[in-house]
Amino acid sequence: MPAEFKVYPIEEVRDSLDLLFHDTVKLEGRFSECTSAGGAYKVAGKEFLSYVMRLPDPTLFAVWNSWAERALQFLGMYPEMPRKGDLERRYLEWLDTIQRTPLQSTQKGGESMPWRDDLIKLKEQLADGRAERLQQAAEDEAEHQRQLERLSEVASSLAIPDLLKEMNEVLLEGQGEVEIFAPWGDISDEDAEEEEDLDESELEDEADVVTAILSWEEDGEREIAVDLGLSDSGVYLQVNGVGARPEPRALEQALIRAFRDELEL
Repeated sequence: MPAEFKVYPIEEVRDSLDLLFHDTVKLEGRFSECTSAGGAYKVAGKEFLSYVMRLPDPTLFAVWNSWAERALQFLGMYPEMPRKGDLERRYLEWLDTIQRTPLQSTQKGGESMPWRDDLIKLKEQLADGRAERLQQAAEDEAEHQRQLERLSEVASSLAIPDLLKEMNEVLLEGQGEVEIFAPWGDISDEDAEEEEDLDESELEDEADVVTAILSWEEDGEREIAVDLGLSDSGVYLQVNGVGARPEPRALEQALIRAFRDELEL
């Protein structure tokens, strides 16, 4: 609080501010009455009251203090007005000069574009952009779900787990182990712990892949891994990293080749 307030009762301060903001007297007359030495409602200097007047509308009013004067002098825009006396005319000259400086407002189309108006327009643009992104994200998610449904249908038609179990039964006499990892299926606690070690990109990649693995021990660890997943071109099928058509007979032949390769037959 300015030091001047200490010598004025709060009622006089209220009366001064009421005159400054609400009276029908011209602006320059109100400002002079509240700030000049002979003013009937003086409670503070022009520095503080010009700051108070600026609070409701920073684009119309301006702070008037020594720092602001030095800034205009530095810019070569200081108004031609007497340094003392005739406070009313000096205040109008001051406001007119400030309105013409780049410090008060930006110009667009010849009209004043206050900073807050710029922010409000930007906010509206952001709202439109965000709404479009949310809509696009919803459409992408819906398309992704349709692709997952297609992947599930292909996986069912290929019966990959059944083929691997049959290989385990006939070729390995049940000594192997078949594991299935699917984006729509449950996973074990051990699998969950492994997922925690993966970064987000790896988790996203695995979310679009059904993996079935037949593993066994025979002169070391052996395995046949079948990956059925989604790519930009559609559904793909790989057996131990080798591509195959996502069709039952093509898968059967690929599994036989992978088994022979794994045992180097």
